[in-house]
Parts: sequence; structure tokens; C-alpha cells
Amino acid sequence: MSCGSAFSKTTGAQLAYDLKSNIVRVTSTNNCEADDDNGFGFIVSETCDHFYIITAYHVVCGPDAEAFVSFISDQNQKYPAVIKNSYADMALLKVERPAGYTWNPYSLTANYKKRDKLRIIGKEGAWRITTDDQLGKIVGIDEVNKEIKIQMAVAKGSSGGPVLNSTGIIGMVVRSGDLATVISIEAIARQVREWDYRFQLEATNVDPSGVRISTAQVRKLGSDSNFVELEKFLAIYSILYWQSCNQNMPEVRPGNNFGRSDQNFDLSCYYGTDWEHAPGGILLDCFLEPTTVYNPVTGEEVETTQLIANEDYWYNFNWDVILGYPVEITVNPQHGDYNLIDDIVIDENCQEATGESCYYPSYALELGGLWVNSSIELVVSRGYTFWYPDGNADSKDHWVVYLGSREHLGYEDLRSEIIERARIIGIGGTDIEQIAWRFYTYEEE
Repeated sequence: MSCGSAFSKTTGAQLAYDLKSNIVRVTSTNNCEADDDNGFGFIVSETCDHFYIITAYHVVCGPDAEAFVSFISDQNQKYPAVIKNSYADMALLKVERPAGYTWNPYSLTANYKKRDKLRIIGKEGAWRITTDDQLGKIVGIDEVNKEIKIQMAVAKGSSGGPVLNSTGIIGMVVRSGDLATVISIEAIARQVREWDYRFQLEATNVDPSGVRISTAQVRKLGSDSNFVELEKFLAIYSILYWQSCNQNMPEVRPGNNFGRSDQNFDLSCYYGTDWEHAPGGILLDCFLEPTTVYNPVTGEEVETTQLIANEDYWYNFNWDVILGYPVEITVNPQHGDYNLIDDIVIDENCQEATGESCYYPSYALELGGLWVNSSIELVVSRGYTFWYPDGNADSKDHWVVYLGSREHLGYEDLRSEIIERARIIGIGGTDIEQIAWRFYTYEEE
């Protein structure tokens, strides 16, 4: 069926059609309303492997109920869903993401008023869109409870489906009938975040490439050490541990000085890598070269990889980070902390110094293009060995970072720093991506 065969292509109708991939059908083995075995929901956030779906709780709330989600791309396939949380008549579902499935987060609007013309996506178990001759309208807005009353013939089975005006989703159906009840999108966003999950929907008129924080606000936030530190730790976390679902293969920027005639570096070391699902730290592996080092645990020379610290041997390129924009990364910057590198490289005699760490080959990085920090310098190392007083050793084979000292920061250290800084400035939680999103879209109260 073509886009215009069921309705004329008004702005609202086209928007609804474009958002159908965001909408899912929700079924349950035992819901709260026996005569209403179908409902809908819509995507509010994603990870690389899962979607999080908001729906009406009464669709999935029966005793021992099992919930299932179907996507428009394969309507006969039912994906088991986990009910992650619920409150009032809202429930958040987690479901496996179908391979290659895409959706559009630029879908909501906070601009609605009485008498706005409305459409619903989802009716009778199908992705049906309200036609122009059946449009509803807003007849009441409860600002306290964040509920909207709409005059519209909403059939049973539409619960959990989105309600749209001409500019985006304004809420979710929770009660059917000729005078239906809708939970506002503001209430949904607030509740999802209170559950400590990400809410990734944005207004339909937001430019995905646009800057969220104004220049004036960046200058003001730059005077707050907690904002400075939070951005720094989020950027570093991205390079070492974050996995992007949409990472592009990095491109070396013009003007690189490879320094050595035998080196023609173009990131070919990972041409076979699935960059869209590349784990954190894989980028850093690209700059390592085969070599041998002394292993204090075995007392033998072992084959490994490292990057030779050389001020004349560097690369510069862009890389997407968790903050929502790319940063400029320079490997072996000319002004890198090479004294620190000399200090933390592996020491053949470190196994004799119990209670200390042996550090493996390291190299310097500079992260530029940050909004608040402008740029930061750090040293990264692929693992370390810690010798306990009793002579036992604990070897780690993962990337760690040093910021002007021999004390390394690993995954849990960076995570703790991020959570604590976010708590101090009032955008708390424990989900690192949610914290990054709140930082990215921060607005002062």
C-alpha cells in the first residue's frame, strides 16, 4: 500500500507514516483486560542489541503474564519482552533488536494545546493510522497529572499506541472510548528517567547535527570544575570502554605526519572490523606494532605489541564519543607527556618491588574538540601487573589511562568518577549513556 492510499499527505499524516517503524504491537498471554488482548507501544531508547519500549501497563499486567513485541518489518514474528519496570499505567519493556532495524528518535513534540487535531498509530492489531476524516482533538489538559483528554473514537486494542498532532508524538493512549485518556510525553520521559533508563526521543524539529549547548553556556559551565571533570571522564570512558551502535570507520585527517618512510598507516589493521559494533579500546589497538618485551611474571621475553613513542610519528582523526559528537584524537601529539610514558613503561625489576605495579607499553593521546575542556591530554596503556606483598601477581590485559601520574584508572574507576560528578551537578543516575545524554542536553534550572 502506498503512503497516500489511505489518507492525503498532510503534514501530520506524512509524519505518522514516517514514524511507523517506531511503533510495535504488544501482546500478552494474560493481561488485565480480558477483552483487550492486543496493544501497542513505541521505542523510547536503544542499545546495540535491544530496544526499550513504553506501553500501557494494563496491556501486560496480568498474573504471570508473558509479553511479546512485533515489529512492522516482520509482523508475524513475536519477540519475547521483559517487563523492566512499571508505574501507574506505564510499563517499560526490553526486547531484542531485530538485525538491521532502524527507527527515528526525532519524533516527539512538547507543543500541543486544546483543539489540536490528532492521529493515532495502532488499531485492531495493525499499524493503522487515523485518516483525515476521523481526526480527533484535544479537549482537556491536566497539568498536574500530565494527562490529556481527547475526543476521538479510540477502539480497544489501541492502548499503548502513540498520539500525534501535526508536529510529533504528544503522548500514549491508556484508556479507549469516545473520550480517551492519554499520558503526556513529558510524563513518560520523566518516568523513564526516574527508572534510570535512557529516554532518547527528541523533538521533530531538532537538527541531529546541531549543537545542544549554547556557546555562552559552555563558557559558564567551563568555570564549574565538576562539569569540566565530568566531560573529561565521559570522553575518556568513550575511548576505552564505550561501544557505539553507529560508529563509522575512523578516517585519518589531512596533514598527518607519519614520520617514517616505511610507515603508511591508514587503519588497514581493522578493515575487516565491524566498526558499527566495535568494542571500546579497539581503536587503540590499531596503533600497536609487533615487538617483544620482558614479562616479569614468567621471567621471559614475550611477543607483544606496542606503539613506539615518537614526537615525529603521529596521527590525527575524528572518532564518535558518548557525548553525542566526534572528538579529534591525536596519537603521539608533539606536546604529549613523554616523561610520564618513560616513567610507566614496564620495568624488568618491578617484580622485586612487592606492593607496586608494573606498567606495560604506553602511548600519549590528545582529545580535542570538546565543548567545555577544549582538549585533554592523557596516556593509555594496555594492561598492568600488580605485585602483592605475599609475592602473588595480578595481571590485567585491558586498556587503562593515566592523567599526569603513575596511578592508573580502569573501567570501575572511570565509572565511579562519572557517577559521582553527575550526582554533584544534579544529573545523577547510574546509566553512563543516560548521564552523557543529560550532560549533552543540559539546561540550567
